[in-house]
Amino acid sequence: IRCGDMTMTTTPNPELESLVASLGAPKPGDRWRAQEALVSAGATAIPRLTEALHHTDAYVRRGAAEVLGKIGDDEVLPALLLGLSDPSPVVRERVAEALGTLGRAEAAPLLEIVLIADAVPAVRAMAAEALGKVGGRDAVPALVAALRDANPNVRWSASGALGNTRSKRAVPSLINLLEDADAGLRGRVAESLGRLADKSAIEPLAHALRDPDQEVRWRVADALSGMRGPRVTEILCRTIKDADPGVRWRAASALGNMGKRHPNAVDA
Repeated sequence: IRCGDMTMTTTPNPELESLVASLGAPKPGDRWRAQEALVSAGATAIPRLTEALHHTDAYVRRGAAEVLGKIGDDEVLPALLLGLSDPSPVVRERVAEALGTLGRAEAAPLLEIVLIADAVPAVRAMAAEALGKVGGRDAVPALVAALRDANPNVRWSASGALGNTRSKRAVPSLINLLEDADAGLRGRVAESLGRLADKSAIEPLAHALRDPDQEVRWRVADALSGMRGPRVTEILCRTIKDADPGVRWRAASALGNMGKRHPNAVDA
């Protein structure tokens, strides 16, 4: 992935130079303090941080990507896009995270390529999360394909990202995963279905309230709280009899909050 040469030359600033060098410090506390100071410097630090994305130390490059994402200036987008081809997976992961934080739709095509082609699962997983933030409905096909990734962390990230797309096209694929063997993934899917709040998910979620894993049932009850209608009320009233007190509490809380409509909710 190449977008041209973004190398920039800046006037030396001893304070910024020291802070950038500290992004690769051996002690986490020193790295954190350097990041915080650079974020506070804001736009003033952008040119030097952009240069730092080409530093020989991968940890400096990683820190620079994190700070650029937190600064959140659109000016950094081209440099971050170049960072998706960094030879170090820890840098590519943080670059993908920064692009998700930046929230620019222009990053979606390259994030899709990373999601499909990167050899490192952690990078693919972060690309999925970022794509859910920036890609909108157009990201659904790539994220649905990632639900079949061989790595469970990538599938987990993709299922969560689909909940951020606000697209009904994601609902059928998520519903199918309510039967997945991985309880953590089933719970994540329930959360995403709750965010999408599409009425076609009500009955599958009702069935998932019989899931053998109590944490999945917690997530399902929470998901149903984002929907309204007589059928949802009936399901939640029945759930108050669940054997697990946490599930009962969530069902009761959802019923108590039925008047607080979820921003995406639909009437059943």
